[in-house]
Amino acid sequence: MYSKTSWKLLPLAALMALAALVLVPGASFSPQNARAAVSLDVPSDMESGEDITFELDLDEGEGEVTITVSGADTSDITLTLTTCDCDEETDDDNGDGEASVTIDTDDSNFDGDQTVVFSLDVDCDEDDTLLIEVDEEGGGGDSEEIDCSAEGSSAGGNVVVINDEDSDDVDVDFSISGDASCDDDFSLGAGDEEGFDCDLNDTYTIQASLSGDDTAEISCQEDGDAETTIDEDEGEVVVELTDNDEDSVECTFTIESDDGGAGSGTPSSVTVSAGPNSVNCSGSSFITVVVKNAQGGNVPNGTSVQASTTLGSVNPTNATTQDGGVLILYTAPSNQGGNATITARAGNVQNTTTVNVNCAQAQPTQAPPPPPPPAGGTGGIRPPATGDAGLADRGGASYAGIGIALFVSAVLGGLAVARVRA
Repeated sequence: MYSKTSWKLLPLAALMALAALVLVPGASFSPQNARAAVSLDVPSDMESGEDITFELDLDEGEGEVTITVSGADTSDITLTLTTCDCDEETDDDNGDGEASVTIDTDDSNFDGDQTVVFSLDVDCDEDDTLLIEVDEEGGGGDSEEIDCSAEGSSAGGNVVVINDEDSDDVDVDFSISGDASCDDDFSLGAGDEEGFDCDLNDTYTIQASLSGDDTAEISCQEDGDAETTIDEDEGEVVVELTDNDEDSVECTFTIESDDGGAGSGTPSSVTVSAGPNSVNCSGSSFITVVVKNAQGGNVPNGTSVQASTTLGSVNPTNATTQDGGVLILYTAPSNQGGNATITARAGNVQNTTTVNVNCAQAQPTQAPPPPPPPAGGTGGIRPPATGDAGLADRGGASYAGIGIALFVSAVLGGLAVARVRA
């Protein structure tokens, strides 16, 4: 049996055991060498021969961390550490379909917690699946797969727009609209593409500018929880991104044009003229833009034209042609003169015209003349200098004598009253 004294000693024994855990080297409350998994950020797919980068978050003191890429012939894998504040890394070619790099985070040259960046160049077949694995010395790690079967694209971003190489030989004007992260107008030739880094948890509209003779075939590939709604008649795709980091969309447009043969839809020349070409401040001028194709004919209706100016404003800044032309209104500033250069651009060609803004200085304003004196016979109060105490009738006769008489009468009357009372 324990005595009362023994029970009192139990807390002291517990404190001594706790001190032993703290003081004994290597002792801890967690299993030995257990560590949190590292964070690996890699793309989900790639094209054969495409050079991609990926990132890895590492903490100082994790020991040796080995990054291994496997799934293709070693000779076709190049794994390079491009960004790291460390000295001890090794590039290991094992000859068995993998390549690896090792980083020692316990080394004094590893500068704190950081994100290291790798460059990966792999010549993978369509049926290859690359595996990137991260192993920590004390256990734990992370892994991600890269699918080589996806067509992929060279453009970065989670929303990619492609004008298919089988499209007719025309430049197609596109726009993407949504929040500030994805709001742009751009033009793509056959086989060209454009990528955007759009904010998650939002909706975006991709619009191809089609003339009345153009038709569009549209196909989209979605990853993650992303969704698309396609309207080929309007040349439009609505993209919905969720808050899933894996969300991405790649849409391919194939444009066919029946408006006169190859090149008939491509702007080849732009002519810009102003009428009038000289205005006053706050004045206006009409800017006429004519867009022709390589054959000298009008480009299709709906061809996009962008307008800008170095002084004042133009409206609209984005317009579409009708019968090869666009009419734009230029407005001069209200307080600044000079030469305004107006630029109109269609596709890859542009031209300018100049409007002179003349802000002549306004003449100083003169004070209005004093009003004329009132006409005679109107009566009124005259200045005291007239000698009539300022009192006069309409004809100018003075009332001064009557006033004095009344004053004298009032004084004499007062004295009489005083005498009677006495």
